[in-house]
Amino acid sequence: MTTMLTFHLPPEAGPDAVQAILDALAAGPLAPAALRERAGELLGRQARGEALTLVRDLNLVKQMQDVMLLTECGTAVSGSGELADLVHTLCYFTWSADEPAHLSRFWTYHAIVDLLWEQAPTTIDAPLKKWVVEEILSRAEAEFAITEGFAPPHASVSPKTVDGALRWLEQLSPPVLRDRRLERRQRCPPRQLALALAAVVLRAGGQIDADFRLGVDERSALSRACFVDAAALEIMLEWTMHTQPRQVRWGTLNARYGRQVVVLDAAPFSEFNGRPPASRAASDALDPSVRPLRVL
Repeated sequence: MTTMLTFHLPPEAGPDAVQAILDALAAGPLAPAALRERAGELLGRQARGEALTLVRDLNLVKQMQDVMLLTECGTAVSGSGELADLVHTLCYFTWSADEPAHLSRFWTYHAIVDLLWEQAPTTIDAPLKKWVVEEILSRAEAEFAITEGFAPPHASVSPKTVDGALRWLEQLSPPVLRDRRLERRQRCPPRQLALALAAVVLRAGGQIDADFRLGVDERSALSRACFVDAAALEIMLEWTMHTQPRQVRWGTLNARYGRQVVVLDAAPFSEFNGRPPASRAASDALDPSVRPLRVL
């Protein structure tokens, strides 16, 4: 029997629920029932399964035998102090057109973020959410028309799906959403941009430790993923090269293409297929000891 594609983003799988799961596992592995109980205590309400599904899909948590435990990437994200920005970036890039049926709800996340970035500055209200839902359904028909498991009449997308993405956008820091007003920001965490660079370079066919030219499409993807204004991207690239030397650096100055970039560590996107591997490099890529500069 063909499994139907899932496009809904549950609002219950938001930053607070994800943080509770990662915090619960920070002290050590827990059985699934004990994890739900401990995460519920930290949340102050019953822990839902949607958040656990999310962290497993993003390879932040894994199951070994009868217990759940953090992956190295999960440990790094949990202790980063920038959970919302980093998990948002993972959500944005996890879906791959090479395997469209796999984790299709992350296609929804990517598409919603793109639509909202394009509309910003704007006010988040019921008419906007309705328009986003209609756009997502229309784009899904074009993107998944020949994908097994796609049935337009059964594609579950609603304003609550938009809320599922907004739960993450409203927690980005610096903020992009205040009092329902959505705006592109002028800066983002350097570690977030380093992660986005790794994903963009590999998606475009670039290699690790090799020069890569950021073209118009790649720069647009970076701006959207980090929800920054396109005009601010160059400054953010400079800041990121300075603060994240283990992950990225400037490459060769080419007379034709200008400065190129070099990605030194692409984890957790080393195998860009929607199933990022857990590895030592994953924690290095999010090394909390490499702190961003203070911007005045």
